[in-house]
Amino acid sequence: MRIPFDHRLVALCYLLLASCGNGETTANMDASAIADAGSNEITQGDCLAASECDDGIPCTVDSCTGGMCSWLIEDNQCFINGACRDTGTVKDCGICAPSLSQKEWSTAPNGTTCDDNDPCTDTGFCAAGVCEVEASTCDDKNDCTADSCDPQSGCKNIFKTSGTACALGSACFETGTCADGACKAAAISCDDGNPCTADSCDPTTGCLNVPSDGICDDGDACTGDGSCQDGICLAGDEQPCDDGNSCTIDSCHPKDGCSHLEVFSPCCTGLVSVCDDGNPCTNDECDPVTKDCSYSSNNLPCDDGDACTMEDTCGDATCQGMDVDCSDGNDCTVDQCSPESGCTNIPTTGTACDD
Repeated sequence: MRIPFDHRLVALCYLLLASCGNGETTANMDASAIADAGSNEITQGDCLAASECDDGIPCTVDSCTGGMCSWLIEDNQCFINGACRDTGTVKDCGICAPSLSQKEWSTAPNGTTCDDNDPCTDTGFCAAGVCEVEASTCDDKNDCTADSCDPQSGCKNIFKTSGTACALGSACFETGTCADGACKAAAISCDDGNPCTADSCDPTTGCLNVPSDGICDDGDACTGDGSCQDGICLAGDEQPCDDGNSCTIDSCHPKDGCSHLEVFSPCCTGLVSVCDDGNPCTNDECDPVTKDCSYSSNNLPCDDGDACTMEDTCGDATCQGMDVDCSDGNDCTVDQCSPESGCTNIPTTGTACDD
């Protein structure tokens, strides 16, 4: 009668440095059978089928060859300290590198990130197999917390007393005060009062005032729109203040603009000339000595009060304009013009048309 042989137990014993069978210490792949054989494979016991050789270890290839069980570590795996490891797995600056060893940790490349399991150190980097770390500052970048480290629990960031002066870490904000662990601060103003600069703020350097182009106001009420050049507002054209009234003295102040002061003259009654004929197309003149009036025609723009004319201009002391074209190009409307309301286009029916 054939006594069943537990191949899984034997394989596991080899792989885990366990004591089994007759009390002899069997070797795992680090230092015994596989190492002695110079390979990553062990062979033990007899078998009839591969299923009898299942060692329950996921990273070994189990087979039955010539009546003998064999267990081979997979090419892309390591079996270290009783556990399967994927290629590239890092632990304490050791790395699973099957091309170097499948049975023990290989030295991880310099610069590999590592953790010394100290809550008060930052993530470290391997150097010659040693995890080199620096003490953590625990800085949470919040000026309203007191930062420290507890060897047991790690970083602590405790709110500072409300009202404590603080900085947001941006050149675009004034010095602030802490409130419930947050820094409250007002934004600085970068407005330089120059209409010819684009004003903005850089968190690192602060205010930026970059020259810009375009229309600007030179602050002089006696000139029109100015233009920006190299960050300077060049004055616009001088604005006329002549109100056409001979009974006023016209002037301009850079701050207030045009003013029209009353003239005390025998030719004027208040602000009205005694020679005012009410015609915008005549120049009314008065002799201050004799009070005699004289009139001459002008060519000034005017309004003839007729909505059916446009571009009205004075000529021969009369306000005249060109006729407005009310045609809408539609044969099915009657186009007409009213001096009061202007053009109208009235729909018609039954009228012959060309589509």
